[in-house]
Amino acid sequence: MTSDESLASVVRQRSQLGDAMQRVEEAAAAPAARESWAADLSEQLRKLETAFDQHIIEVQSPTGILNQVVDQAPRLQNAAEHLKREDDRIAKSIDDVIAAATGSGDLVVDLRESVMEVLVDLSRHRQQGADLLYEAYAVDIGGY
Repeated sequence: MTSDESLASVVRQRSQLGDAMQRVEEAAAAPAARESWAADLSEQLRKLETAFDQHIIEVQSPTGILNQVVDQAPRLQNAAEHLKREDDRIAKSIDDVIAAATGSGDLVVDLRESVMEVLVDLSRHRQQGADLLYEAYAVDIGGY
């Protein structure tokens, strides 16, 4: 896969992840008194988990963009490794919030706070990834 193809793939995946994040935010912000609130939120969180798992597969594969960045600009290896560690931490956070959303007895306020923390972490992670790609290739992948 060429760098241009990899970047195009990253942009597509980034857009899908952003869409999943937006759907989680909307589900969390919906009225909690609605009978299906927890189920709707859980469904959107699982979709987010799937999108984030796809992100990890795509960026961390042997031919993934992070390895390409390090090949192109070895000085960015520490930043790429940091993003890989963050992938693992965020994946665990998503798992934890899914468990909380499907469990019983969690307070709505606490659950919403946990969901928002995951979304903030994801937003920062996406921005750090965009910064890394810009530093490596001088390409703006956009705010998708």
